[in-house]
Amino acid sequence: MNQLIVTAFEEPLEKAGFRKKSGSWYLDKVDSILVVNLQKSNYGEQFYVNLAVWLRALGSDVFPKEHKCHIRIRLASLVGEEVTKCFDAQDSTFTDGARARLIRSLMEEHAIPFLRDCSSIKGIRRCLKEGTLENGFVHHQVEELAGSCEDASN
Repeated sequence: MNQLIVTAFEEPLEKAGFRKKSGSWYLDKVDSILVVNLQKSNYGEQFYVNLAVWLRALGSDVFPKEHKCHIRIRLASLVGEEVTKCFDAQDSTFTDGARARLIRSLMEEHAIPFLRDCSSIKGIRRCLKEGTLENGFVHHQVEELAGSCEDASN
């Protein structure tokens, strides 16, 4: 993996309290486990940031794999493919410094706040209503849980 991209990706996660295990980063919250990983393309030097949420109410895994989480979305689906071109090590339009700054900024200003927003049922319900999760995967049990919690609060 391109070390500059990996370092710029990992620093904000570590600063935010995430722990690395088996290639993914995890943050335990009351209602959920937040998961982030950096996936390298099989076809070049492009990287993808996968964001995921495991809901404790729906399972008891301690270190869930990103692809098994109840909510999954790529950072590019939140901010746009164009913005995430800095994760393409073959894109020479970025200097090393600019690439690292943009990656850190995307993690600090978009990825981590999004995950924190989805760390509770209330936050997930808000993201569902606002359409933030529209381009991601949301397990049908999440929608049922968010709806039943909404019904209970009325």
